[in-house]
Amino acid sequence: MENRPFELSADVVPSGTLRAAATIGVFDGVHRGHQALFDHVRRDAAASGGASVVVTFDPYPIEVFAPDSKGHRIACRSVSARLIADAGMDHVWFLPFSRDMASWEPVRFLDYLRHTLELTHLWVGPDFRFGKDRAGDFAFLQREGERVGFEVRRIEPLVADGRQVSSTWVRELLREGMLNEAGALLGHRFEVEGPVIHGQGLGAKELVPTANLRLAPEQLLPRRGIYAGWAFDPAGEWSQDPVPAVASVGVRPTLGPGGDDWVEVHLLDWEGDIYGRRLAFGFTHWIRPEEAFPNLEALRSAIDEDLATARALLRERDGTSPLHQGR
Repeated sequence: MENRPFELSADVVPSGTLRAAATIGVFDGVHRGHQALFDHVRRDAAASGGASVVVTFDPYPIEVFAPDSKGHRIACRSVSARLIADAGMDHVWFLPFSRDMASWEPVRFLDYLRHTLELTHLWVGPDFRFGKDRAGDFAFLQREGERVGFEVRRIEPLVADGRQVSSTWVRELLREGMLNEAGALLGHRFEVEGPVIHGQGLGAKELVPTANLRLAPEQLLPRRGIYAGWAFDPAGEWSQDPVPAVASVGVRPTLGPGGDDWVEVHLLDWEGDIYGRRLAFGFTHWIRPEEAFPNLEALRSAIDEDLATARALLRERDGTSPLHQGR
């Protein structure tokens, strides 16, 4: 995408030469609270003649300290970069988080940032802490900012319905299949993205052809079921326009013994070969829960109804962008 932010790395940015207003955090899902924080960073960057930079982590801290954890990321790295670009930020820097980095004293971590960034402003969220024993708090940042010459600011929490908007809340809603409520907190639609891989081939022969997405184990999935939405090509290699689609999330109980959850996407009224290419799916409507059918004929009948329902739902959109409503 033309507006995708440049991904910083210390080996391509000369030491301390990028003048920047920055923020640091995990920013999973890039929800409305994150976007409000980015707005402040962008304004300070414009006022100071610098770039706006998001400093985040890949892997996430939870993936380092609890490596067996699964299903917690609202957005994978590529989706996060796209969402940050949509929020108008100039750059994103994915720090390679590790146990070693977690053991750094706060001053060492800050020096690490300043090796690459000439900080003018640093914005943090209301509960932000970093460094060994989480000793790097807002007061520490203020002292260091005064010492070396950058301003430190903290945003107040964004509250909706009496509760702080958070990635945790979004995860809860998605796991219940509550797309509209999650979308209201995100300010955009929930998306998953991954390469298309070969499945059993049964769908193309007996049912409808589907694109099976290979997703990272840490990718959060919504409640098992059937969804309408929009499939799109994040790299612009196989389609320049979003394609109406239906996605199945679950273990395919009619077709096999179960196992891990899959995401299968059927592109409505579209033909082409996308194996090996990346496909993203933006969830817009819940259709029904996953169900085990007695035979393929019953499953095929249910799929026909799902496709008809999806077409009707997607035709009803009110003229907003089919991909990034609310962004």
